[in-house]
Amino acid sequence: DGLTVFPDDNDVFNLSSITMLVEGFGRKILLTGDQLSEHIVDALERVKGANGKLLKKKGKPFPVDLIKVPHHGSKANVQKRFIDQVPAGIYVFSANGKDQNPDPEVLELFLPVAQKRKFTMAFTNEDMEYVPQTKNGNEVFPRFTDNTTVKTLAQALDHLRKDENFKKNVTIEFRKPGAHSLVYSLMPK
Repeated sequence: DGLTVFPDDNDVFNLSSITMLVEGFGRKILLTGDQLSEHIVDALERVKGANGKLLKKKGKPFPVDLIKVPHHGSKANVQKRFIDQVPAGIYVFSANGKDQNPDPEVLELFLPVAQKRKFTMAFTNEDMEYVPQTKNGNEVFPRFTDNTTVKTLAQALDHLRKDENFKKNVTIEFRKPGAHSLVYSLMPK
């Protein structure tokens, strides 16, 4: 469907980043670093929790309260399976607007989710403008599956808001980058 096949990130440093599941006070937070989301889902299906049971049963969702979206929402690190298998109430896109992160193609993966439930997307982009990608000296802009091209995060979010369910079910918040209280301030009370 054009939404599920992105080239994988093969950068050793990104794939070596630490992923951490934090549980406490009845809440679950998944901190993903720059890891490949497929690896995260696979690990959740292999790792046992403190109770000795697997964290996630194969094919079953593993809901969490908050996810720091892998690698700032890069399309090389976030796959549809991750969005489907690890639902969250809050998705944090910790990015600074450089390197076109988050990728609009990743944001589009949330359209089907918005058809079913409410959630929050929190962005730390101080600047809503992307620096255009260049390929062989030509500017290359992200493209949605309906062939709409966007140059900025603001344009991408405006495009998604055209969907009535997205507009109704998705809360979008912006926070300054580096806000150490971001996770705490977003957690449901």
